[in-house]
Amino acid sequence: MISLDSHTECSEYTNCQIKNAVAEENNMKYQIDNKSNFLVSKFFPTLIIQKLNLGALSCDALFTFKKNKNDKKFKKAVFVELKNSDVIHAVRQIEKSLNHFNITSNSNLEQVHGRIIPKSTYGPNLNHTEYIKLNRRFMALNGELKTKNKILKDIF
Repeated sequence: MISLDSHTECSEYTNCQIKNAVAEENNMKYQIDNKSNFLVSKFFPTLIIQKLNLGALSCDALFTFKKNKNDKKFKKAVFVELKNSDVIHAVRQIEKSLNHFNITSNSNLEQVHGRIIPKSTYGPNLNHTEYIKLNRRFMALNGELKTKNKILKDIF
């Protein structure tokens, strides 16, 4: 498993008590309202994966949440992909990120979520086999996969 604590140079911030965490590009936005006052970290999986020469396919952002800095177990993790239109490609990017970080039910994560924010309408892609399979993987990790075009907001 890739240790995020050893890749803080591939983050925007680590273990910060911020109210709103955001990932955005090209008029697409994912926002977290941190009502539980978790310590939030925002990582860039692409930078970590490139640094380790593991390939190019990964998601845009990874948010992790802890109650305090000394916690070994993360309360939550959210893998985010901001995508122009190809939701199934976004599914593949998140799937690869989960694999690179070796995210399983034995990981030190209580909940793992996936978020896909396409710029345009995503239509029948939500019934695609790969989308359903990834959603089941998140459910097995006590999380869920959500897709909403342009802006998606979570409250944790």
